[in-house]
Amino acid sequence: MAAALFCCAIDWLMRHCSGCFGVDVGNFHLTGINYADDAVLFTDDPTKWDYVFRNFEASAAVMGLVM
Repeated sequence: MAAALFCCAIDWLMRHCSGCFGVDVGNFHLTGINYADDAVLFTDDPTKWDYVFRNFEASAAVMGLVM
C-alpha cells in the first residue's frame, strides 16, 4: 500500500512541476522519467537547472519529500 501511495505522490510531483522543465523531441514534450524513488528531469537549457531544482524541491517539500 505504501508503494502505491508513494507512486501517486511522485506522479503528482512530476505533473505539478512539468511546466518548468522538459525538452521537445519532434512532436513530443518530454519532462522526465520516474521509477520507484528515482527521477530524471530533462531541460534543454543548462541555465534553467537552478530554477528547476528549486521548483522541484519546493513542490516535493509539500508532501514531506526531500530531494
